[in-house]
Amino acid sequence: MQVKRDAMMESKVQRGKLSFMQRMEADSHNKRINGQLSEMRRDDLLKSRVDKIAINKTRPQQPIKETGPIIVTHNNKKIFEGHGKKKEWGPLDMY
Repeated sequence: MQVKRDAMMESKVQRGKLSFMQRMEADSHNKRINGQLSEMRRDDLLKSRVDKIAINKTRPQQPIKETGPIIVTHNNKKIFEGHGKKKEWGPLDMY
């Protein structure tokens, strides 16, 4: 809940710094976006996508680890990619 309050306070401060015309443009833009989102949420397929995007945008970002390059090791016994995987053979009685 603290994150939402901080975001609300920040948005109020930013809005207070805008001129009248900038606030009107921002309000009309937000109204148009909210209308489009509500229209998209009426469709069941798009509703889950829209909700997932909204959750990802409001979720706090995790800090990027600056530990250096990632070193990947491979099995030195494998000759090619997919070497150790089981092969799916077709029926042999057709030949």
